[in-house]
Amino acid sequence: MKEAERQREEKEVEHQREEIEAVGEKTREFEQGELAEGIRKAELGRGFARIIGQQDVVDRLRAFAELYRKRGLTPGHVLLVGLAGHGKRLIAHAFAEEHHVNIRATEATVVERPGDLARIIHEGSELMDQGVR
Repeated sequence: MKEAERQREEKEVEHQREEIEAVGEKTREFEQGELAEGIRKAELGRGFARIIGQQDVVDRLRAFAELYRKRGLTPGHVLLVGLAGHGKRLIAHAFAEEHHVNIRATEATVVERPGDLARIIHEGSELMDQGVR
């Protein structure tokens, strides 16, 4: 009797494992799919609408861009500096979307020596001249 009970429990556990794996696979498919990307973008909005908090930074960037716009110019380069995890990359992408400009994002760990930042900017400018975003 105990052996039959143990086997039944093992089958139940195996069945639950299979169900969990199936759900995990469906979740991965959804997360990587075009539908999920569309839903994420719709939920977040476009441009600065996707940013929650950091209103002072957004206001300063809007004022900065407005100054350029009034003069008929587009900002050549914008460098955002701050602590890790404070949304610099998100703000940069929102800025680019809001003002219909290309973006070349990098990380501080890539800038090790004098001249690295200039090289990154130059390479980014060349790519953007070629139409690569």
